[in-house]
Amino acid sequence: MNRAIKDRFRGLGPVVAAIFIIIALSGGRDALAGHIVISSLPDTLRQENHSADAIDTITFSGTKISSAANGLMMLFTYQDPLDGWFIDLGTDTLEFGTGGGSNLYGITLRNQSGYPANNIVINGGYIIHNPPRNDDSTIKNNTCFTFSGNNIKLRNVNMIANGWNGKCILGGQGYGIEIDGGSYNSRVDYYDSRCLFDAIIMNYTGVVFDSAYAAANGFTYNISIHGIRINAAPHAGIRIASTAGSPTDNAVAKIYDNQINVDAHNFKYTSYSGTCYSSSNPYGIALQRVGPGTEIYNNTITAGTTYGGSRGILIETARGNSSRYVEVFNNNIDIHEGPNAEYDENHIETHAVRLRNDCQYLHFHHNTVVGSGDANTETPSYGRSIAALRYTFEGAYGGVNSHNLIENNHFLARSLTSGVTAYSVCFDAVTLPDTTLVFRYNRIESDNILMKYGEVNAGAKGITIFGDTLSFISPTYSPKTFVIGHFCNNWDCRDNFVCDAVYQNGASDQDITFTCTSNGSLELGLERMFKINVVGSNGLPVAGATIAVTNNYGFIVINSTTDRLGQLVRPALYHWESNGTDSTAFNTFSIKARKNSDSTVINYTAAATTTPPTITLSHTTGEEATDSIPPSSIHDLGAATGVNPGDIFLTWTATGDDSTSGQASAYEIRYSLNNINFVNWNSATLYNSVPAPLASGTSQSLTISGLQPGTVYYLGIKAADAVGNISNLSNIVSCQSQVDLSLGNDETEVALFYPSTGDILNTSHPTLTVTNVNNIDTNRYYFQVAADSSFVSPVAASPPIPQQTGSRTSWKVDGRLTSGVNYYWRAKVNQNNFSPAAVFSIHPETHAFPNPFKPVRGQVATFTDIPDNSDLLIMTVTGGTVRHWTKITSGEVIWDGTNEAGLPVGSGTYLWYIEGSGNSGKLLLIR
Repeated sequence: MNRAIKDRFRGLGPVVAAIFIIIALSGGRDALAGHIVISSLPDTLRQENHSADAIDTITFSGTKISSAANGLMMLFTYQDPLDGWFIDLGTDTLEFGTGGGSNLYGITLRNQSGYPANNIVINGGYIIHNPPRNDDSTIKNNTCFTFSGNNIKLRNVNMIANGWNGKCILGGQGYGIEIDGGSYNSRVDYYDSRCLFDAIIMNYTGVVFDSAYAAANGFTYNISIHGIRINAAPHAGIRIASTAGSPTDNAVAKIYDNQINVDAHNFKYTSYSGTCYSSSNPYGIALQRVGPGTEIYNNTITAGTTYGGSRGILIETARGNSSRYVEVFNNNIDIHEGPNAEYDENHIETHAVRLRNDCQYLHFHHNTVVGSGDANTETPSYGRSIAALRYTFEGAYGGVNSHNLIENNHFLARSLTSGVTAYSVCFDAVTLPDTTLVFRYNRIESDNILMKYGEVNAGAKGITIFGDTLSFISPTYSPKTFVIGHFCNNWDCRDNFVCDAVYQNGASDQDITFTCTSNGSLELGLERMFKINVVGSNGLPVAGATIAVTNNYGFIVINSTTDRLGQLVRPALYHWESNGTDSTAFNTFSIKARKNSDSTVINYTAAATTTPPTITLSHTTGEEATDSIPPSSIHDLGAATGVNPGDIFLTWTATGDDSTSGQASAYEIRYSLNNINFVNWNSATLYNSVPAPLASGTSQSLTISGLQPGTVYYLGIKAADAVGNISNLSNIVSCQSQVDLSLGNDETEVALFYPSTGDILNTSHPTLTVTNVNNIDTNRYYFQVAADSSFVSPVAASPPIPQQTGSRTSWKVDGRLTSGVNYYWRAKVNQNNFSPAAVFSIHPETHAFPNPFKPVRGQVATFTDIPDNSDLLIMTVTGGTVRHWTKITSGEVIWDGTNEAGLPVGSGTYLWYIEGSGNSGKLLLIR
């Protein structure tokens, strides 16, 4: 062991107090640390070298430390696991493997079975594998960081992998693992097997979430990865996998706010050498056997343009449950694949998103998914068969019913040239009828094929999609709305239904193509949701009227009664097709309404755009409807530790009076030390000081006060309407109430940075900024804005804002402030006193942000601070109208880069005007 300095700063008194390093532990505990400085590598530190302090700090002498072989090993002592180390690289570089060699590491954490490492932080700096060459097969399997354990944290660490089969991170078995910030890159050009993920950036395998162990130790996830950047990875970006082949084991992962770019290549195999011997399946994120609590959101995944590009997200055997889905949302995926990114010419099938191996209780929503390809072998986007979404459900991995929910996404498959097969949505090998799949309200776009049932692996059956918008983009290449089957494989593609779809830009419910399928008797059925209204002679609804709907073949397809609103809503098949046979006359119906002896019969033709029929019973008097519809349950209740001791901060979206329509009348909020469900709801403690409901869809919040500080509570909410109809119970949240986070009698006061007193701001949503009080990243800041200097009634208050990197922390006021009013603002950190207030005023000017903006990355342009009842016009520089909004009352308009027809406009500078005023500007759009 080589150390130039091994200093223990203990008991040295106040004279040297300034050189103590203070590390904030989870739970608000602070400790003074010992300090070890390492001057040469390789080196090994054992747990027995740890001081009596809670945390010991390791630093490296100089700004760069190199090793011809290994770097730093952290090693357990027998039955004494690694615990309480802070490896502070700062801005320094740790370089390893400069002499060549295989199976080397930059930093490794070693564990004894049953004694996991715990509470280890690596902060900042660079860990770089820097071999003499990267095309030498004797320089193989080197990794920047290998580990397992609990509460392992990487903060803004940067890594570069190199050599043959090089990786940045290997390991991941444990709980509370967090990768926060940093850049992770690879210079690897050669690797043995894509099946073994030999050139992946981060590979976390064998990850198991034991719910009993996690609950006993306060863990909610295995791995959290956020705020990182991966650029030009040679194969996959992030992989998290639980026990291979296990029907019960799963991992819990949180992956969010990351930027991932993959540019697949493998110089070892310049042509097809076998399934695993290529650079195929280069996903930005690959998840295999993840469970409830897993969340993948706000990630941007793109493809490189030098080599073979990438794919987006792969999810295999997701295992959520009925109370907690695996959540994938708000991701922006824009990919292509090029040469050498697949096995061979016969297997070039690109998927921007692939869901397979019997995923269950997966909620995939509000994502933008774009897959592109061309037929030119010389480009990095060469891919003759592409799909924005490829979905599989076979039953081969234990699945019976999927219960998956895929909604509100934008799927786009784009052919950059002719000669490309481009599916927006492809159902491939859905061999178990997936009748529990909910697929709805998605926008499905392509210039070639919108919907594909059955592909290379097998057919697709038992699928219903509802309320989706199907649209072609320009220019088109052999456009087809629906394609059933694949070549002449004679796949089974029966009992598929499309209900209430919207067809745009040439898409049609009559555009159905079959490719050699004969097993199905009903391969594609088109449905409309019949919304039949029955009124009396006075025009009021008739409740309890019997409705019988008979199709053109004499079959009664709907037979039920109207509700209190005089309405009956049921789906009915208006068109069906099988290979070689269709029913174009299936859309004429006879509808009979009867109440007592009064009846009326009408004929009704259903099509994709028909309006609901209304039937009048001329001898029956209708009545005003009574209210028996409760508010919809609240499903997004959130909780965070509050400002003061004993506080919990709740957020939710207001529901309606009748389901999600209108405005509810009251809330009921309860809390308990035990988990809450519908059985024990009334036994939980009622919280009395609750706000009145706002309009449906409005964000609301509440601080629960007076709880026992530092205690975990379970909370839920119900809504009620004016006549006493009560919603179902919301989702249940748990949260620890605030404890005293101040350091003894520390009177730390936040310094306000911006705005200063007297500033006049030109936005009604100002961003408030304070100077961080120290480097402790567990600090929480609280902002308040009021129209009075006493802050009796704040007009805006932030939730707890985690300390941000750098020297300052900011919060944007979410509510809209009023022009011409003097506003006071103040802030505090943790439980210290609020700062003195600064005062500012606003005179908002209309502006657009971001500028420039890039729609292909999921960005939209927001015009804010628009005067009430104004009109906004966007024009080309030559004066052509692009979009026009009138009578704007919300103060904001969002533009997604499309024209009045809903089609994307090209890159360029656009002019905008607030008509009738002097407000105008330019906005740059980049695609």
